[in-house]
Amino acid sequence: MRGALIETHTFVTTDDQLTLVLTLPNQADLLEIPAVAVRWVRGNQLGVEFLKLDTETSRQLMVARAKRDAV
Repeated sequence: MRGALIETHTFVTTDDQLTLVLTLPNQADLLEIPAVAVRWVRGNQLGVEFLKLDTETSRQLMVARAKRDAV
């Protein structure tokens, strides 16, 4: 997984660098992605690219995505 679409009311602009903190379904721990770049903004939606993603974080995101897609 290389990125995500996010909906937010926070003001961001293209090329902003962020740290993304997520709560995944059925998990108590927060998932932190420390290097994220905003690639586009449309209204309250933005596309982000994960610049650095360790193997475990990538695995957790892919499992969460597979569960969402199975519904």
